[in-house]
Amino acid sequence: MRNFERPSRSCAVAANAMAATSSPPATLAAIEILKTGGNAVDAAIAASAVLCVAEPHMTGIGGDCFALIGLPDGKVHGLNGSGRSAMAATPEWLAASGLSGIGPRSIHAVTVPGAIDAWSCLLERFGSMTLGQAFAPAIVLAEKGLPTGPRTAFDWQFEVDVLVANEGGRGTTLGMAGRLKPVSPCPSLPLPAPCGRLPRAAGMPSTRGR
Repeated sequence: MRNFERPSRSCAVAANAMAATSSPPATLAAIEILKTGGNAVDAAIAASAVLCVAEPHMTGIGGDCFALIGLPDGKVHGLNGSGRSAMAATPEWLAASGLSGIGPRSIHAVTVPGAIDAWSCLLERFGSMTLGQAFAPAIVLAEKGLPTGPRTAFDWQFEVDVLVANEGGRGTTLGMAGRLKPVSPCPSLPLPAPCGRLPRAAGMPSTRGR
């Protein structure tokens, strides 16, 4: 037992379920999914999707996914949802291209995204919801905005040069990144036009304008 006379945090306990992420909105999304009858896989994917909105510099739908699914009988299933290299990026092509290395910002360092397909596979085999239902909290937050946490604001300051060089970054998060400071209050982050594509891809109506 901890010393209650000193600053610290008590162990979290729960009777039925628990969720933990680096972002309160993502954790809340997972809890809400569980409260409405979803299972742990549904909740995890909903939380991951919200993290793509709340902390886009840390994770994204263009990234990868790795999962361990524990079943009631004790069996554990693993999923490697890492992205593969482009089909045409063969060793022969890379050797003939004259590249002396592949930097972290090089297009050749980008793999085919694996997260979305991995989420879809997980929901199909272990989940109880559709991809659209699991995406619902993230879609609402992306379209209507959410408060940007101090740590996220702090990190974004150092990515301005990268965002300037990217058309998508200039059109969405650059304006925010230029103003964000690691202090409160932090502004909301509504993501403009591209968010309308997510609901359609997930088979849901857009919430924009409601």
